Amino acid sequence: IVPDFPVGVDSALIVTDSTGQTVGYMQNHIGYDLDTLGVGVQILREGLALHPDRLDMRFGLVHVAQSAELYEVMADELIEILERRIENGDNWFWSFSAPLAEEAEAFILENIQVRASMLFELNNPTADSLAKLLSEALVQHFPTSPYGHANLGALYAARQKHDRSLAHFMKALELAPTDAIIISNIARIHENAGQVNKAIEYYNLLLEVGAPTEQDYAKQQLDRLKQQ
Repeated sequence: IVPDFPVGVDSALIVTDSTGQTVGYMQNHIGYDLDTLGVGVQILREGLALHPDRLDMRFGLVHVAQSAELYEVMADELIEILERRIENGDNWFWSFSAPLAEEAEAFILENIQVRASMLFELNNPTADSLAKLLSEALVQHFPTSPYGHANLGALYAARQKHDRSLAHFMKALELAPTDAIIISNIARIHENAGQVNKAIEYYNLLLEVGAPTEQDYAKQQLDRLKQQ
């Protein structure tokens, strides 16, 4: 009996016999021996205890944990990075004695935001809790960045907690007053709450400050709302 084509797989090699009939499938898959991986993680942590400012080692641990779907390990290390930057004043090394070539604050902020967004997209309670943890840490450690508040706004919106969602998006808007995604989310929250006039107000704002494609979107939404 030939098995069905693997579900959820983008590509697989179809194996046929001499008559052209499908007899099976072949595909590759990366797996991790978690026991062996755990030893590697422990060794990395021992190294970081000796060299706590080696950011390449820290993000190496983050990358491995993310790849193996050890998201709690990943989040813990990202929080450790944020706590360490208070102690070292963002003076990091990358590969032995070489200072980090990039601007540390922006580098760390962007890398943590990427992981927070990834967790949110997994759409499960454990990942959402970790995304919330990272987003709250972004609010604390990067108070002038809109990322943390925007993340929390999206998380609360997904939980139908519109008041808390709106409060975070409004704080994000104070920090990034022309951000199209933030403005669109505020408009959508008002619309979901039945506050059509407020939704129109924010789509008009997007019409003023948005790029051409964002303005086109705002026009579509305004036309739709005015027809209701």
